[in-house]
Amino acid sequence: MARTKSSASLDEQIEKAQERLAKVKAQYEGVSTDLRKLLEEREGRRQKLLMAAIAKSDKSFEDILRFLETKTTDENT
Repeated sequence: MARTKSSASLDEQIEKAQERLAKVKAQYEGVSTDLRKLLEEREGRRQKLLMAAIAKSDKSFEDILRFLETKTTDENT
């Protein structure tokens, strides 16, 4: 015959599971925040690199923009 758990035991297990879930959720949120900050930092660095490359280039703004728009248009067709 299957052993039945007491109501108190079941409530205790539920409480422990809720506590574990709260801890994991807090960890998730912390890691998620860290990831968001890292992604923002990477994007900032990429933007600086791109702007530096544009500044060093002998191409005009219009030439660069036309090149980028042509690439995007070609990929969509």
